[in-house]
Amino acid sequence: MSVGRTIVAGVTDTRGIVHPRTGFEHFSLDRFPPSPALAAFTDRFWLVRWDLPPEEVFVQPVLAHPCVNLVIEPDRAAMYGVPTVIGRQTLRGQGWALAVMFRPGGARVFLPGPATEMVDQVRTVEQLWGPDGEDLVAGVRAALSDTALSGTALSGTALSGTALSDDAISSAAQLMDDFLTKRIPDSPGPAAAAAIGAAELIAADRRLTTVEQLATRTGRSVRGLQRLFAEHVGLSPKQVVRRYRLLEAAEAAAAGTPVVWAEVAAELGFADQAHLTREFGKAFGVPPARYLRGS
Repeated sequence: MSVGRTIVAGVTDTRGIVHPRTGFEHFSLDRFPPSPALAAFTDRFWLVRWDLPPEEVFVQPVLAHPCVNLVIEPDRAAMYGVPTVIGRQTLRGQGWALAVMFRPGGARVFLPGPATEMVDQVRTVEQLWGPDGEDLVAGVRAALSDTALSGTALSGTALSGTALSDDAISSAAQLMDDFLTKRIPDSPGPAAAAAIGAAELIAADRRLTTVEQLATRTGRSVRGLQRLFAEHVGLSPKQVVRRYRLLEAAEAAAAGTPVVWAEVAAELGFADQAHLTREFGKAFGVPPARYLRGS
């Protein structure tokens, strides 16, 4: 089945990408939707490409969404569980990475065990799916091989040497989409939808700053939410709330406009500016003011 895809050149939501303006000087990021059947469990496909001078090495920090990602690259392919700390991706030469970002809680139906078992873990595609996984990886790499290169980069960055045609990208993404769609259980169960809905409510409503508020909004007990998130999301509800609020604080800093951190702290539900500063520093390695300066 062919899926028409709108490949978005560039992005406006940069949550998770540390210092995005600097990052986009070194790589392009494009996003496009999954098929309708897969959309219940996955948020988006994303494609990163880079073409750096031979002597240049660029390190991009990432504080990921509380989601699992399935990532295929020329030299590795794996499911990456929800991380609890900031990660760093080292880019050199030419390259690409095509991935599916699951909805928070959405990967559980494709995993052999509870989502907590994947936190801070990496499982290769072959470990999870054996020969079928190997075939998927080979097919994606073939679709995005050098024979698929065109002369125009989608995002307008200096990537003429590694620009992939829309047809090549769509073909590779279709392979991943079909592979996962065939593995959706006939009856995923109401808990899967409940976990995804609760986590995405946190992501969508920045006014939601406590687990008690989430319990009220979802009609579940705090303990019930904790069990639900342990099975399907991996992180606790409190951790997911804090992750999204910190991502929003970083997004405010990355916007390039003056930031009144006391106001940001109050809006995002932190007890005070000092509390925000401590939590921000733990997550990003630097306090908000230094992050704002790009250092």
